[in-house]
Amino acid sequence: MVGREADSAIHAPLALVEDALATGNGVVEVESRFRTALEHPAMRAQVPRLDPGAVAQGRIMPNTLVRFRGLVQDMWNPEYYVGSYKDPMTGSWKQTHYMDCAAVPENTETQLMERKPLVCISVPGEARWCAAPEEEQPAHEFPANTGEPQRFGHSKRPRDMQEEDAEMSDVPSEKETDHASDRRTRRQPCNANTFEGSPSMLHFPWKGVDVHACLVKLYGDASESLRLNDVVDFYGLFTVTPELTAFSENDSSFDEVVPPGSQLPRLHCIFFDKLDTPCPDFAAPESHNILQQANILKSTAEEARGAVVELLRVTLGGDSVAAEYLLLQLLSRVQRRTGEMTLGCHSLNLAGCESTTPLLETLLYILQALCPRTIAVPMTLESFNEGKWTPKKNYDTGRLEPGILQVAAGTQMLLDETQMQAGNLGESGLRGLEALKLVMETQQLEYDFQYYKMSMPTDIAFTILSHGKSLLAADTVVPMKMQSSPEEVLTILKGMPVAKLRSYLWTMRGLSHDAIFQDSVKEGIEERIVTMRQKDKNLGPKDFHRLLNLSKLMAASHGRPMDVSDWDRVQVLDAERRSRLN
Repeated sequence: MVGREADSAIHAPLALVEDALATGNGVVEVESRFRTALEHPAMRAQVPRLDPGAVAQGRIMPNTLVRFRGLVQDMWNPEYYVGSYKDPMTGSWKQTHYMDCAAVPENTETQLMERKPLVCISVPGEARWCAAPEEEQPAHEFPANTGEPQRFGHSKRPRDMQEEDAEMSDVPSEKETDHASDRRTRRQPCNANTFEGSPSMLHFPWKGVDVHACLVKLYGDASESLRLNDVVDFYGLFTVTPELTAFSENDSSFDEVVPPGSQLPRLHCIFFDKLDTPCPDFAAPESHNILQQANILKSTAEEARGAVVELLRVTLGGDSVAAEYLLLQLLSRVQRRTGEMTLGCHSLNLAGCESTTPLLETLLYILQALCPRTIAVPMTLESFNEGKWTPKKNYDTGRLEPGILQVAAGTQMLLDETQMQAGNLGESGLRGLEALKLVMETQQLEYDFQYYKMSMPTDIAFTILSHGKSLLAADTVVPMKMQSSPEEVLTILKGMPVAKLRSYLWTMRGLSHDAIFQDSVKEGIEERIVTMRQKDKNLGPKDFHRLLNLSKLMAASHGRPMDVSDWDRVQVLDAERRSRLN
């Protein structure tokens, strides 16, 4: 029975929807049927992904069951639609969910219902091995960028990387289905929300990052559990209604043509899963499963740590100190919020970088291979004066316009300050710079609703590449000492157990610092802090908080509880770093 329903859900979803609605239990029955049919991951993997290329090439037909993995970027006001009508032939009520506009017979009774539209975008900077694991390359190969190669300054991607990118294949085509009706009906117009839109809403602030949007419509009470910036897997019917993309001269309230379905596809959601992890093989941070994974990896943690450090060292031109700090940076995340303090996160400034070296491109490439979500952002006068850093409500369109800093939790943001030139920041540029500083310091992003501002929590790890000390106050500044070309990292790529390194980084990053920090080591650390204060009266609480955070990250990198030796290791590492500042 389940096998037949799985086949119907994938190849004839509209028939299964109609059969479920015929029970009279509405969208609850539809969700139950589809969840049961697609319970097994292998079944879900057969559902085609909704992407612009597949739609434009006609590989996904209307009323096909599709899936879309996206970040909730905007939440629109509820829209009203004809949810059911009374059949004039039988006198019974028929439900008409999961379509843009209902095909309702003339002169019959109807019932209006409510659904919630969401603007969702593909997760900015998400790696292909994470977003589409079934399409991943062999574990020893590094994945190509999911969008256009991101460019920094005048540097070019290494030739080997370009050749490897060229080998990436497109998403395979899926089975397509089409359903039509020959009944003589009239189109029941939907609420005005359906028509509102503008091509400008398809322009995103992340340059060089492949991002596409989808209009998801939720039924029932499902939307109450979702919030802005949640990452969600949606499963539902892809619909195309030409009437909704045609410009009407009678509608003077709309200045631009609504984006067609090929640019802003419509997905009527049947069920969704909110994602706590970016990859099915990863466990949620601080969960029981993450502790189990840490125990499994305990015996190989040192080996994995050594491999990551070596990979980062070669990437950073042979600088082992910078590699150690970058490893700790990759393991940092927001652990806890106490009042105005945010604990656990750490920002890193790699100083002494040159815009003409391949370091920037190579580092981005390696981070994309190891981390689920990575975005590179140029810090230039143009990006600040003309770019959009924070989300802003546009009351002319009724839409929340995205900002550079509106990204999913756990994103590694690589800021390239080497392109900054002398000049003046305008009012908009100063606001962007202040917003960036605020997120780095507090992990709070302000949403501009013009008449008021609202702060929302973030979890973004910042790494800044700069010539000298950055304009931004990073927690740790490491002057680089490059001894070789970063391109040498290509010689050690083959044979690297990339999948194991990803698992190591995610697992150790997900451990709770409270579990790592044992009461027995407090006394030893307190004694060391007293000694440090006696030697240097300028040291304050902020300095010790940074060192303690790094010590916890050091312990996490070894996959074990923290002891005083981790504090001592950080002290040795920090002494080497401070010697470079002089």
